Amino acid sequence: MRSTRRVLATQIASVNKMQIDAARIAELQSKPQQAIDREKPNDELLAQIEAALHEANVPRELWQDSIPQPPQRDKAPDYLRVTTRLEFENITLQQVASLAHQLLNADPALQIQSMRVQNRRSDIRKHAHQIQWNIEMAVAHLVYDPKVDEI
Repeated sequence: MRSTRRVLATQIASVNKMQIDAARIAELQSKPQQAIDREKPNDELLAQIEAALHEANVPRELWQDSIPQPPQRDKAPDYLRVTTRLEFENITLQQVASLAHQLLNADPALQIQSMRVQNRRSDIRKHAHQIQWNIEMAVAHLVYDPKVDEI
C-alpha cells in the first residue's frame, strides 16, 4: 500500500509538471518566434544582404534597390515589424533560393514576408533553371516595442 502511494504521488507530481510545461509551451507559441530589442540600422541589414549575396554566389549587380518601409505594429501588439523591400533584376529562381537560404541562416530574426516574381526574361532555348526574373522580396524583423498606455 505504501509503495502504491509513493508511485501515485510521483505520478501526480509528474502530471503537475507536465501541465506547467504545457502552459509554458502554449504561452511561447502565442509569441512571435524571433524578435530583437532594437530596430536594426538599415546599413546593418544592407551589409547582411551583401554578405548573403557573396555566400550564395549571386552577382551584386543583380540587386537593384532596397527600400525601407515604415515600421508597422505586428499582430502581437508588443512588437513592431520593420520591413525592407529588396529588388532584383534578371535573377534565376535558383539564385533567389540560395540568397534566401543564406539570409535566413545568417540571421534567425530575419523573415521573408513576401516575394513577387515578375517580368520573366526568357529565352525559349534556355533550361528552366536559367530563366531570369525580376524579383521583389520583402524582408522583415520584429522589434520588441511594448505599447505604453497614454495617461
